[in-house]
Amino acid sequence: MIGRVLEIAEAGRHLCVSRGFLCIKSSGEELGRTPLDDLHAVIVTGHGTTFSGNLAAALAARGVPLVICRSNLMPVAYVWPTE
Repeated sequence: MIGRVLEIAEAGRHLCVSRGFLCIKSSGEELGRTPLDDLHAVIVTGHGTTFSGNLAAALAARGVPLVICRSNLMPVAYVWPTE
């Protein structure tokens, strides 16, 4: 199966993991979720996006890179799996 590339482009989102899903929240309200096992990469371009350490570890355990971009949409950091 081809994995999904998830881009978080809206400002002020919070990303976390819950029961095998990546959850997208804003102001404490859940906006959506997607199974971690369906992801191929996560790209964060939205200003002020936060994410939990548990999410970064869960993505890395599945071999899914997390790419963080600055306001010009160029990558400035990668959370890259080591295994």
